[in-house]
Amino acid sequence: MVSITRTAGGWRIGSVLSPGVGSGVVDESALLRQIRQFAGLVQRDMAAAGVDPHLLFR
Repeated sequence: MVSITRTAGGWRIGSVLSPGVGSGVVDESALLRQIRQFAGLVQRDMAAAGVDPHLLFR
C-alpha cells in the first residue's frame, strides 16, 4: 500500500504501513519514473506467480 503525498517542492513516496517513513522529495518526472518502475515490477511478479497481470493493469 503505497502513499504518494504532495509536499513543498515536489512529492514524497512512502507506505501507509510505515507512517512517517518516506523518500526524499522528488519532482514530478522522478515520481512518474518510480510509478512506472513499481508497476512493471508488480506485473513481473504477478506473471511469475502465475497470475494474469491484466487483472490489475488494463
